[in-house]
Amino acid sequence: EGLAVVDISDPDAAYVVVHKDVNGKGRKILISGNTLYIGVESSTKGLAIVDVTDPAVPVIKSTTNIGGQGNEMFLVGTTLYTSSESGSTSFRVYDVSSLTAPSSLGTFNVGTQTKAVQVSGSYAYIGTASSSAGFQILNVSNPASISRTSSLNLGAAVKSVEINGTVAYVGLDTATNSMKVVNISNPAAPTVITTLSVGAKVQDMELIGNYLYLALDQENPGMAIVNVASPSSPSVSFYADVGGKGTGVTVDENYAYMSLDTANEGLVLNG
Repeated sequence: EGLAVVDISDPDAAYVVVHKDVNGKGRKILISGNTLYIGVESSTKGLAIVDVTDPAVPVIKSTTNIGGQGNEMFLVGTTLYTSSESGSTSFRVYDVSSLTAPSSLGTFNVGTQTKAVQVSGSYAYIGTASSSAGFQILNVSNPASISRTSSLNLGAAVKSVEINGTVAYVGLDTATNSMKVVNISNPAAPTVITTLSVGAKVQDMELIGNYLYLALDQENPGMAIVNVASPSSPSVSFYADVGGKGTGVTVDENYAYMSLDTANEGLVLNG
């Protein structure tokens, strides 16, 4: 049962509405309207598309082989950019105008697993498992002919990426110097602006206004909030013990929703 639908109308009394089998453990999730795109821990069905028009009765519209276990996705209109645990073509692009029959628009051989993807304009900014080229920028202006514009050695694999204008915030798979701020004003030559150590590996991040919310791969704290009002001098504003290792984070006006690597409580809401 890789999907759980949780009623958060009262965040102080959230409850599970329903579980849904998506052919494997859920790894990453993206919502657009009444549609969920789920990265699934399956080598042959790494993408599941689920209709949640009625949240109590989720309906699987399709499953797709994306070359490996599904990781982060990014949606632009009806174009879905996917990342996976495939050792070769781990970056793939799909037309999802038909939810029941996604069609491939193009693939790119990254040469290793792709962990994270963000898209802005003609470029995809990806995090990979490579310790020497963890951050890469791909030209996706023509999905049928994707090319690598540049790569940057940040000293470790990259697990998460957030883009804000000409700045990329990059979370690393290392406990030291675990967040980098990168200047991407010239996609062909990205440069590191500064480094921040948050004391743990960064599993996921979300940017809201002047703050980055980080899911940390450690028991306590499992969450960090970083002030990036000045990208050249980020600082940790707050750490939180969320009861387990953070694996994912999303934020609205009042709450941060954290997925956790723990046996009994895989979701926590922080007000």
